[in-house]
This record gives sequence, C-alpha cells and structure tokens, in this order.
Amino acid sequence: MGRKAKLRQQRRSGKTAGQASPDVNKPIRTKQQSIRADVPALAQRSSSPPEKTESRSPLSRLTSLFKATPKQQSLYDSGEETADFVSAYGELLGAMAWEGYQTHGRGLLFAGPSSESTIAIEYVPRKYLRNYVSKADIKIFSEIIEMSDPEKDLPLLYTTQSGDTMLSSNPIDLPPPECYRRRRRRQIAAAAADEAGLSSE
Repeated sequence: MGRKAKLRQQRRSGKTAGQASPDVNKPIRTKQQSIRADVPALAQRSSSPPEKTESRSPLSRLTSLFKATPKQQSLYDSGEETADFVSAYGELLGAMAWEGYQTHGRGLLFAGPSSESTIAIEYVPRKYLRNYVSKADIKIFSEIIEMSDPEKDLPLLYTTQSGDTMLSSNPIDLPPPECYRRRRRRQIAAAAADEAGLSSE
C-alpha cells in the first residue's frame, strides 16, 4: 500500500473513531499575513427621487415642502449602499473580522472600490490604524473598535462608489465566529473533494 493510500485510510479510520475534523475555529493565517479579499462591486443604485403623486392629505402636503438637500440625499444613498454591501457579503465580512481579531487582535475592516468592478476588503489591526487614517481620526476609530464586541459586531469603514466614507460597528445577523466556522467548513470540504479528485486520477 502506498503512502497516500495509508494516509487516506488513517483519515477514514480517524473519522469513524470519532476524531474531530481539522479545527474550524483556528485561524489559517499567521500574524505576518494580512487578511484581504476582493469581491465584485454591487450594482449602482438609482438615486432618482420617487415620482410625485398628488395627495389631498394636509400632512403629505406639509412633508412635500421639506426636501432633502443634495448632501443629505448623498449620505442617505451612501448609507443604503453600505447596508447593501453588508447584506451581500455579510458572511465573508464576519469571517474576516473574526479571523483578524483572532490573529491580530482588535481592528477594523476597510472596504472600498479598488477598480470599477471590484471592492477590496482588508482587516487592519488597531496598532496600524495610523497608516490608514489621519491623526485626528485615530481616537474616534480606536473608541469604536474598543466599544465593539468582536463576537457580535462588525467594525467596518466602507468607502462608497461615490466616495463617501461610512463608519459603522453594528451587530450582523450571523455572529462573526459562526461566519468564520461556516467558511472554514466549506474550505475544508472543498480541499477534501479536491484531494479525493486528485487521488482518483
């Protein structure tokens, strides 16, 4: 029996004997490696205001007199884009935030356009914030990082496609540790499937 066949047999017997599969909680990067990813950019939202409809209600007539300024509209659109981004890539963001916390300690996810079609995401540890933000902003960022709960919150600085910067640290639907475990399980399963495919050739 060859070496590879022996290893496969040991793995199979280990699983049947109740041994745990590779640790899905353990970070896969070392302290020297940065935690980065590139994802496709989201489709641009249309920022055109809804069509006006005539209404006889006094309240609706009154509210129609107050219109958002262009800056308010821009911030509203940026907030919506940020929410869409977190909704679309929540599991990846949560997994990166948890792995970053486990590997490098407390930090912040930076995300923003790297080209017209991609968004770059990077986990930046608190000690390296000075390389990314101005001195005036470091205190605010450090406070947000300190107040956030790594097991629940997603500290994120997102630069929208229009150039607005949105800072948030809110809980996400799936806690970051669970996001990380799910992605690791899929990576381990994919690696095992690749190995099985290679060994059958």
